[in-house]
Amino acid sequence: MFRLRKTYLVVMLLLALSVFADGLFSAVAARTNADFALFMPALHYAQPTPGINGRVTENGSPAGGVPLDLRFYNGSEWSTKASTTTDANGVFSFTGSPSLGANQRYYVLFLNQDNPNRLYVWGSRDLTSYNGGAAIHIGDFDVANVEMLSPAPGATVGMPATFTWDRRTATPNDSYEFNLYDYDDGAPYFYTAPPLGYVGSYVLGELPPGFSPGVPYVWNMWVYGDEGLESFGISYWLYYVAFSGGGLALTPVQTHTALPQSGSIEALLRK
Repeated sequence: MFRLRKTYLVVMLLLALSVFADGLFSAVAARTNADFALFMPALHYAQPTPGINGRVTENGSPAGGVPLDLRFYNGSEWSTKASTTTDANGVFSFTGSPSLGANQRYYVLFLNQDNPNRLYVWGSRDLTSYNGGAAIHIGDFDVANVEMLSPAPGATVGMPATFTWDRRTATPNDSYEFNLYDYDDGAPYFYTAPPLGYVGSYVLGELPPGFSPGVPYVWNMWVYGDEGLESFGISYWLYYVAFSGGGLALTPVQTHTALPQSGSIEALLRK
């Protein structure tokens, strides 16, 4: 009788397990691929941006639709190898660029001809070595202008003279350079080397060699975007200024002007 009861219990247990298994398998079969996808880990592998690439911002925000040129030095002269515009995220990429040979270079140029809220020009660092088709990050930069504050355009000032400008708050790694020169031929020319750092003013204690009181000069600002001083831009405006002294005081007629469109932008960028 005991063996019969034990056998009966085993049979009933097997029947219960069978019913449970059938229900489980039916539930699993009813699940869709989307259900199982909920349990799959989401794997995302970031792909490098192809070609010679970087990113442009304006006041720290992505700058879409910004025109850029890839400038090429063949060992004796510069030319434009390719042109592109940034996407909605400010990203740019020059694909299909040939390899560089000996004494050849690439850099990315931003040239602004009509928007005073942006720098006049920005030049990236130079690439002196490049294998065609490779993905290489040439750098990110911000195109917001450096607003010059004082002296007012066309002012005559005494010595020492204090020059001020607005620091670009979205790029606190900036380092600024003050420039003063003769507008007509670039001589004499004075600039602060090394750059001044992330400051908003510069005191010119005395006239540099070659400069004279009563003569109109122009001043503008350069801004460097990296520690190596390889990537830099120039303010959109330049202002006329004269210095009083020796009884001379001249107020220039000009108030302000955009930098001229140079026939050799590389000469302007000291490349």
